[in-house]
Amino acid sequence: MAEVVKSYQYQMPPEYVQKRQQELLNTLFGVPAQGVEGEAGYVPAVKGLIETPMDVIGQQVAGFSPAQQQAFQMAQQGIGGYMPYLQAAEAATGQAQNIATQAGQMFQPGAAQAFMDPYQQNVTQDALAEIRRQGDIALQSQAAQALKAGAFGGAREGVVRAETERGIQDIMSRRIFEDLSRNYQQALASSQAAGAGQLQQAGMLGGLGKQYGALGTTAQAQQLQDIQSLLGVGGMQQQLGQATLEAQRQNLMAQQMEPYRRYSFGLEALAGLPFGGTTIQQKEVPTSNPFLQALGGIGTLAYGIGSLGGFGSS
Repeated sequence: MAEVVKSYQYQMPPEYVQKRQQELLNTLFGVPAQGVEGEAGYVPAVKGLIETPMDVIGQQVAGFSPAQQQAFQMAQQGIGGYMPYLQAAEAATGQAQNIATQAGQMFQPGAAQAFMDPYQQNVTQDALAEIRRQGDIALQSQAAQALKAGAFGGAREGVVRAETERGIQDIMSRRIFEDLSRNYQQALASSQAAGAGQLQQAGMLGGLGKQYGALGTTAQAQQLQDIQSLLGVGGMQQQLGQATLEAQRQNLMAQQMEPYRRYSFGLEALAGLPFGGTTIQQKEVPTSNPFLQALGGIGTLAYGIGSLGGFGSS
């Protein structure tokens, strides 16, 4: 019966490679202290990369840029910025409505009374007095003529006198009516002109109110455009700030990982060398049977005894 025996062969790298491997391991895991502290030849322990803690570099968020902050302030200050324009528009519209209402009253039948000339009556009275004086003169002249003709106090003279008086009264009445009509026509024209002027003024105020409303809307829209522009510029500034912070963080991380990068490079360089490794060989080794060995021993013993007793071949 054969027994399988395994044998191991190690193919070690050259000494200078082993030295570099040990240096890499020391760099990674550190070197323990050598000797006794306080005595000659003592070498303190050196920590490796694994035992050396590194600061955790946290991410930073870029704050709002000055342009964004200005946009926020403008947005807060601009809330209700259209109200003055709206209030002005409402005031102008209300005033226009009031003036339009007053203008409508100017076209009513009794509106002309307010524009009647208060001095027209004095003029009429003076005219009537003058007509009366001229009429009296005419009557006196007629009476003198009748007296010369010897007809004074007669029926004919009375008829002439009555006709003259009636003519005088007719002239005075017509003068009164003409003055009143003229005064009313002038007052009516003045009333209608005032109404038309008020309507024109109301229209202008109404248009002004619309302009105020449009100005409020335009101002609000322009302010929103300014805010959007500032937000756009501020957004780009914030993105640039965020990219700068991230680049700084990546640079710091690269500086921290630089020793590990060099360690990995050295490890890869040593791993690529064409030596090193382990070889396993197997072989069969024959072994003796204990039972057969026992039988062989008994046979040898019997032969020896027979020889001593005289047994055996002659």
